[in-house]
Amino acid sequence: MAGDRLKGAQRLTGAAAEQDGRFTVLKEAVNRIGDDTDRLDIAGLTDTIPAALAVCRTAGLPADPVEATDAQADAAAGCAAAARTRDQFAITDYRSLVFATTLRIEGAVGLLTAASEADSRYQPLVEGIEPVQQDLQTLAFDQLRTDGPNLLTACDRQGLPHE
Repeated sequence: MAGDRLKGAQRLTGAAAEQDGRFTVLKEAVNRIGDDTDRLDIAGLTDTIPAALAVCRTAGLPADPVEATDAQADAAAGCAAAARTRDQFAITDYRSLVFATTLRIEGAVGLLTAASEADSRYQPLVEGIEPVQQDLQTLAFDQLRTDGPNLLTACDRQGLPHE
């Protein structure tokens, strides 16, 4: 669960940095958390987590706990990330595909997986995003035009961000 959440955060900050270089510092801070986690460096995490939160605050991003369960917060963030790719659901050619879209969908997969592992009510979201990820990997843009909106409908059914 935490691993999926961290991978999701790494992909989403990578997407943000890809689209706006000002977020490179945040991407690097989150990647340092990932490195410390991979090495099981607890001492390192006591430094890298507060440092990443400080970067968020400096950038004007939320860095405080949310008023929701972890599963709800993960599901909401995953659906919001997927909704930000809405314009890419209609592309017809690989030359129109933005690299940040792939990172954002990978991030959403991580967050939605973490949500569904914590609360099975969110399993339909994982089932909704897996085809979207597959469509992007195989450049199946005809399928993406259907699978993308289907995912957003699943988010809507859960009362989560989808626009």
